[in-house]
Amino acid sequence: MRVAVKVLVIEAGPFDQGEDNVLIPGKWDFSRYVAILQSVPQTALNNQSYIVPFGRAVGGGSVVNWLVWLRSAKAEYDSWETQLGDAGWSWDTLLPYFKKSETFTPPSSDYAHKGNISWIESVHGLNGPVHVSYPNFFWEGSGKFLKSEYVQRWELTCESQLVERSS
Repeated sequence: MRVAVKVLVIEAGPFDQGEDNVLIPGKWDFSRYVAILQSVPQTALNNQSYIVPFGRAVGGGSVVNWLVWLRSAKAEYDSWETQLGDAGWSWDTLLPYFKKSETFTPPSSDYAHKGNISWIESVHGLNGPVHVSYPNFFWEGSGKFLKSEYVQRWELTCESQLVERSS
């Protein structure tokens, strides 16, 4: 039996107008579509408050995420289960659903080399409704950023979490 359900979604802010900074990754002026809140003091974080930016437009954060599709680190998902006590909300239990949601198309080897792009094929889906790939253009500075010390440290963190998961 099919149940008819109507859902009303209310978004804060306007419809975007198809500006370059919405449609082209790397265009960084989102001042019209981003709002900033300050969190209440977080007891688990030494009572610190944090600035929390969010998309303030119809479409929410999707309007201002620079067309990025990514997942958090394994440890962050695992903390939902271990620290928050949410059984079943770990990397290993969510990964099949992540994979089911996407169709990943890797870049060509030449493009990947120029951009210092790497990926782990086993954590990507091949038949999901969301098509995920790299853009068909490349900002010249992106390759330099992706080879930077900052990104290298981040990649080492990700690799150590992957090793931790497979051991």
